[in-house]
Amino acid sequence: MEKFFFRNRLQRLFIAVGMLLISFSAGILGFMWIEDYTFFDALYMCVITISTIGYQEIHPLSTAGRTFNIFYILLNLALFAFVISTLTAYLFEGELQRILKRYRTQKIIKKMKNHIIVCGYGRNGYNVCRELDRLKMPYVLIEKVESHLQNFQVDKHKQVIVGDATHEEILLEANIKDAKALIIALPNDATNIFITLTARELNPDIFIISRYSDPLSEKKMYRAGANKVVMPEALGGIHMAQLVVKPYIVEFMDLISGLDEMKLKLDEIRFTQMRPESRHLSIKDLQNDHECEVNIIAFKDKNKGFILNPKSDTQLSEDKVLIILGTEEAIKRFKQKYLNGTE
Repeated sequence: MEKFFFRNRLQRLFIAVGMLLISFSAGILGFMWIEDYTFFDALYMCVITISTIGYQEIHPLSTAGRTFNIFYILLNLALFAFVISTLTAYLFEGELQRILKRYRTQKIIKKMKNHIIVCGYGRNGYNVCRELDRLKMPYVLIEKVESHLQNFQVDKHKQVIVGDATHEEILLEANIKDAKALIIALPNDATNIFITLTARELNPDIFIISRYSDPLSEKKMYRAGANKVVMPEALGGIHMAQLVVKPYIVEFMDLISGLDEMKLKLDEIRFTQMRPESRHLSIKDLQNDHECEVNIIAFKDKNKGFILNPKSDTQLSEDKVLIILGTEEAIKRFKQKYLNGTE
């Protein structure tokens, strides 16, 4: 991926330098062959000719030498202007700085594992990134329009790629093969379906969430490989209606989403995440741990689905995922005590 990027972005510079070297080689060989110059004298003539400085000739040129020099000067006038404009763009207009910045970004992204990729930084993409920032989840944002990123600041948890997510090489640059999830927040359903198809081919195990606007697109997105699809407009309407009909339920949902001052949150704990010495514990053992102070409100069984208010004597097993409720600090203490390699 890096070779692809730099081959394209540096192509103009390589062409300019290559043409300059070819011109020097042709000039040196021409002067050495026609005028019997030494290598250094021929090189000197090429330099003063290409640069248009025009110092006097080292030795008087023959008619054949002057004819060669006329064509050499004419050909190199345009070449010299092209080389100077290219070098100026890279040295003084920030092109080289942008390339180096992109190179550093690629190095960081290449080391990221189990991160999230977000496609699009519009209204929905902005809110996705804001929530991921709040949760301190590592992610890579892909946005096609650079001007949309004026207020986006990269840090150790997040990086950004300016590019089109429909292109396979851009997804590879975002290290999609090591990512755990892809969130597609672009406004065009056809584009989102195409990205879903490409991403599923590149990483068969990635969890894909896609936005859709047309109800007819929902089934198509699932067939393309999306795990979940979301219609933001519908969710907004449902939320507003619930505020009128069931305001306290909405208030409670805001409470457990971590947006309230109490900062309660839900989290999921997989059996494989737990320390070996903790896997024999029952829900009662975990529930009555006054040091952690979390509530186990449900668990998901592979065959039975979600079980609410599980019995206290329920034993943990590989096919169960616990849903716990507590403050951020309480959940952090729970993870430190019972989970492997977790804060």
